[in-house]
Amino acid sequence: MKKLFKYLLIPAFVIIAFFSCERDSFITNSGSGIEFSMDTLYFDTVFTELGTVTRYFTIHNPHKEFIRISEIRLAGGDNSVFRMNVDGLPGDYFENIEIPPKDSIFVFVEATLNPDSVDDICLHQDSIVTITNGRTQDIDLVAWGQDVHFINCDSEDSDTWLKTQTWVNDKPYLIREMAIVDSAEILSVD
Repeated sequence: MKKLFKYLLIPAFVIIAFFSCERDSFITNSGSGIEFSMDTLYFDTVFTELGTVTRYFTIHNPHKEFIRISEIRLAGGDNSVFRMNVDGLPGDYFENIEIPPKDSIFVFVEATLNPDSVDDICLHQDSIVTITNGRTQDIDLVAWGQDVHFINCDSEDSDTWLKTQTWVNDKPYLIREMAIVDSAEILSVD
């Protein structure tokens, strides 16, 4: 019985010691950075007030040791039209993100443009900045956007039909779902 106990106790201690060790082996060389799956994330033709599709990129640790990203942030901070989610956590600033050897994390990005009464297509730019071992890297965020008039008739209910009105020629109209004009009403388009 003592021999059986001895043979079970030694492997148990080895397993406990293995799993209780802290990760203290991080790559700290200032030349050792991370890799992005792309250099620019594009959002084409974003309409004001409507959120974009969610786009993503990955941050990869190409090294054989853990790497710690000391900072990931939106350069525009709270004023940015972009939102990000780093490995499942929403926010615009993150600290001490660890990536295992030869592994990656996902960064998801969306944009929502505020109506700014600009009739022309406008360019919105920002970047996601990372600092790893004192090395600063970034990925550019680019969204082409335009302010539009929204028409939100989404059913055949008579309360949602368009009443007599004029659509002025100042910016595009975006019809969501459908637009219904009753035969007794007049829709004038400049």
